[in-house]
Amino acid sequence: TRLRLRLPDVPVADVAIRSLTAPATPTVSWVFRAFIKLSNIKIGYADHDGVDALARTSDTDWTLVRAVGLNDKPAGALGPLHTTEVGGAKPGTLNVTRADVATFCLDCVDKHEWVHRAPIIWNGKP
Repeated sequence: TRLRLRLPDVPVADVAIRSLTAPATPTVSWVFRAFIKLSNIKIGYADHDGVDALARTSDTDWTLVRAVGLNDKPAGALGPLHTTEVGGAKPGTLNVTRADVATFCLDCVDKHEWVHRAPIIWNGKP
């Protein structure tokens, strides 16, 4: 999912929400990577990889938010929000509320804490 945000007194910012399970992610099992490669889902994942490469080579400030399984429950309903990066702790659950993702994305733009990084976010157990 890609959002274009315009905030008061802030230049236009792009926020890309990327799936945790993109094939480039080293934490994804070889079985799942094979499934992606052999199915039509590879088209969506190729787009994810393209956005990732474009952001990483651009001269703009960017953050690629990797949200695990999205959920429609209210913010905080699945527990506190946790963050990590590839190579860090594995998510304790595979759920995150859309409301918590939205808040995290706005905080990324507002606080500049995750510039040029790709956090993985989830709710619940650390």
